[in-house]
Amino acid sequence: VSHALELHHWSEAAQLSPVEGTSEGNRSFAYLARAIGAARSDNREQARKEVGQLEAIQKKAEANKKKEPWTYDAVSDELTIARAWIAHAEGRTDEAVRLLRPMADKDRGEAEASEGIPVHEIIADMLLEAKRPADALVEYEATLKSDPGRFNALYGAAQASEQVGQSDKAREFYLQLLKNCDGSKSDRAELKHAREKMEVRAGK
Repeated sequence: VSHALELHHWSEAAQLSPVEGTSEGNRSFAYLARAIGAARSDNREQARKEVGQLEAIQKKAEANKKKEPWTYDAVSDELTIARAWIAHAEGRTDEAVRLLRPMADKDRGEAEASEGIPVHEIIADMLLEAKRPADALVEYEATLKSDPGRFNALYGAAQASEQVGQSDKAREFYLQLLKNCDGSKSDRAELKHAREKMEVRAGK
């Protein structure tokens, strides 16, 4: 499930099927992935349906909150992330960031609610898409402090740095990304772009 989100395969994420018979936590994350994939594919109607599924799971988890508070908390965080992506898709990025900020500022592990995707990075992606690269860069750098070497955070930070005219900083991020993926046979467009940027800088 998280694989599709990490690779930004939004249409694939939107079609993921919750596995019947698994825990509420596993099912809720599948609905979160579907909501994000749908919102990122501009299918807000489906995204809202997935939010409805998450709300139903949250209601069940609330009834069992005293026994399993972690399940309720995780589903509540997933619901917040899904709602934030819908808000961003509708052009309400400030509202999306406001929803996510308390999660990003929590002292506990930031990657828990979204299965490995730090909340600062989610905010950064939204801000970069909203053409606010300076704000996005702050969030990407916060991500890299708590989770060094993340592919998407490094690439996003490089892009944001370029857009605010910090070419030397962008170069550092691209170099780190390529170093981390040295020997990889991946054909990801981000790696190709990073290599091209470094070749231009080297005058090749």
